[in-house]
Amino acid sequence: MFNQQDSNTMFPLFSTIFQETENDNELSVSECSDLCEKIKNLDKEGNEILLAIIRHYQLEIEDGSFNEMPFQCKQNKSGYKMNMSKFPSRLVNIINHFVTLHLNKLHEEKQRNNFFQ
Repeated sequence: MFNQQDSNTMFPLFSTIFQETENDNELSVSECSDLCEKIKNLDKEGNEILLAIIRHYQLEIEDGSFNEMPFQCKQNKSGYKMNMSKFPSRLVNIINHFVTLHLNKLHEEKQRNNFFQ
């Protein structure tokens, strides 16, 4: 079972987003499609954090095995292929929240860099 206190020290970003999405509604099909498009815009760091979030959810919430790919993800030459319909709705909400935060951060950094050039 998920232990909020342990997770705070091991993966504070996950804990924060987990709390912030506690009362979120399930995403619609259209919202999931938009999320998939947003994920394509993540940088390398964003993709790595996204995979860490998925793995952390699998291990802490679902009590999954570390040796299994989470939620039927498949590894290919360019990274990972995921089917969002295989993810629990709570995880989709967590991913959506993270992706929005990360893309906003990238946008702000780009604006800041453009300002100083």
